Amino acid sequence: IWRSQHPLDIGIRLLIATVGLWEICLFLFTQSGWIPLVPATLAFIMTSGGVLAYKTLYTTYHDALTGLPNRRQFTKKLRQLKKSKHRQSLLTVLCLDLDRFKLINDGLGHKAGDLLLISTSERLKAILKSGDILARVGADEFAIALNSASKEDEAIDLAKQLQQELNLPFNLQEQKTFTTVSIGIAFDRLEGDSS
Repeated sequence: IWRSQHPLDIGIRLLIATVGLWEICLFLFTQSGWIPLVPATLAFIMTSGGVLAYKTLYTTYHDALTGLPNRRQFTKKLRQLKKSKHRQSLLTVLCLDLDRFKLINDGLGHKAGDLLLISTSERLKAILKSGDILARVGADEFAIALNSASKEDEAIDLAKQLQQELNLPFNLQEQKTFTTVSIGIAFDRLEGDSS
């Protein structure tokens, strides 16, 4: 059920599973055993419904390819972070855009483009600290809300480190691929800061 994308596919899988349960129950009944069909079928349908509901909720707030929060979830977390910050603190957001992504995606294929996005998200996660928020907010765009940087210089140093890491070659489909990244930084000194 989790891997199903189309409603017709889900219906067919549910029908096959229900028929399979019925056959198992019939076989056991003829062999002098007894497994009630209705409770097993209802449990299966309820479990499938719960999985589909969770999948729908998950895809509403997460990117399907990388598993990172999407733009909607990032915005929500950014608002929460801004409310929780102290009056005299710095909120920093980095926006990253992979350069030449369209060329790689068109030249090497969508699978290579997907691998590049997954590898990029893994490299970013490896560098960021646990309190930082990483999200995929566009086709080849990532956003980071820094919870760990207390000074502007720290955020700039981190941006340089991210840029150096993402300029290293990616191994996509047994081929070294080079790309660069453009990074924008936004600082927000929260209200009440005198500096």
